[in-house]
Amino acid sequence: MKRRNILFVLVPVALAGACLFAAAWKMAHPRENPPSDYAEFVSRTSDLGLHSSVCPSCLYLSVDDVPFDDLNHLTTSEEDSSRWKGVVCCSRIGPSHVMDWDGVRMGPWLIRGDRDITRKVVARITQSRRP
Repeated sequence: MKRRNILFVLVPVALAGACLFAAAWKMAHPRENPPSDYAEFVSRTSDLGLHSSVCPSCLYLSVDDVPFDDLNHLTTSEEDSSRWKGVVCCSRIGPSHVMDWDGVRMGPWLIRGDRDITRKVVARITQSRRP
């Protein structure tokens, strides 16, 4: 009889522990939910107060309203890294893309540029859901 009583206690405790572990895992490893296009990218990061400039190959998000020509002439060379202050570039990349510069890969997107802004954009995209 005692053995049966122990099972009535251990089974619910084990199930509760498994549920808590699953919830903690989900919070620590958020599911990637990348935007499907540039418009959705802008929509999901709009509360960060960043200016957006869209060109055919990428999306620029910047703290200040930077002219498109200035953004379009930024390069990924190490010498240009200081010019990326306050600017990130979000571009679609293929699965075999080689990371040639500091950045974050999120699904089909490469987000690179100012590290602080990159972290904020990635956090916002990870937290937000598709509309």
